[in-house]
Amino acid sequence: RNMYEEDGDGTVPQRFLDGCKGDEDAAQQRWALTCAWRRSEKVDTFLSSPQPHFYMIKQLYPHYIHGRARNGCFVWYERPGLADLPRLFAPETGICIDDMLKHYVFVTEWIWNKLDPSESARLVSVWDMTSCSMGYDPRTHQPTH
Repeated sequence: RNMYEEDGDGTVPQRFLDGCKGDEDAAQQRWALTCAWRRSEKVDTFLSSPQPHFYMIKQLYPHYIHGRARNGCFVWYERPGLADLPRLFAPETGICIDDMLKHYVFVTEWIWNKLDPSESARLVSVWDMTSCSMGYDPRTHQPTH
């Protein structure tokens, strides 16, 4: 039985209570919103659905799981400054922002359903900002370095 189905038992998972620092009302509200979003986006079908852009996105936008932290959590790395965005979003790839969002949800589903499905699982996220810039040139619509 899928835990996100409307006719589920209504139990809020512990990770939602933990994320809301024990506030049961806030956790219940977040849980209800999550369930509704997952149903509307059909998230439970992502792991069994074709991912036609998976390898292209992996090649052009560096992100990966690499080992575990000292506390035993898996470590997730994203390296947005090393992404090849012009190639990633070039017309010939057929990849758009919506595809990137679906890819992110797919990877997240894989992490929590396959790699580490434990209710107590946690993830350490590292954003390597190498080659990122906070500058932006409005004349060229490009980041400044």
